[in-house]
Amino acid sequence: MAIQAIVNLATNAIQACADQKGGEISITASRPRPEICRFTVADTGPGVPESVRARLFRPLVGTHGASGGTGLGLFIVRQAVLDLGGKITVKTSPVGSIFRLDLPAAEAPAETG
Repeated sequence: MAIQAIVNLATNAIQACADQKGGEISITASRPRPEICRFTVADTGPGVPESVRARLFRPLVGTHGASGGTGLGLFIVRQAVLDLGGKITVKTSPVGSIFRLDLPAAEAPAETG
């Protein structure tokens, strides 16, 4: 589920930058605390329109307009993150968006031997 969430966010970032000359996308992973795995997807697209921000993670709310999309991608991402016990946050402005997923880290397997 986590991989699909990151793929959905990356796809959105690619679409957001499609009309931007020199648009950039970054995907990072970090471990800010031992119990948290953080994945960040950032882009330099036009940001999420203010009229959509409050409803962004609801089903059938899209940001792609005429370019397509079902409006389910971010809803699915949010549900996957919540199902995994994590949280998702977004910061957006006219110069890009940053989606951050904080997921519980898996316990290390017990060593055998």
